[in-house]
Amino acid sequence: MSREAARAIRHHFAEPRPSHGTVRWRSHGLDRAVAEEKAWQQLPRGEVQVLRQYRREVGIARQARAEVLQLTAASPTPEALERQIWDHAETIRRRSLPLLES
Repeated sequence: MSREAARAIRHHFAEPRPSHGTVRWRSHGLDRAVAEEKAWQQLPRGEVQVLRQYRREVGIARQARAEVLQLTAASPTPEALERQIWDHAETIRRRSLPLLES
């Protein structure tokens, strides 16, 4: 390549050219990921239960649910049913505690 050709190429690329538009960055799936993250952040915060005796608690919950459903003739609201199950689970827990003699 001659010096003149190299100089012409260098000057051709060194000259500022008019813009041909905006360069757009494409991040496929980013919009969906951002929307999922925002939805996750807007969820109400609930409670976290740490159960030291997990298997025992699961057994009590199953027993309480089965007994409440067996004894309940009418169909209560889900909230009322849940409350009955929780209350009965507490009764089952108390039954499993050793009796204290006074």
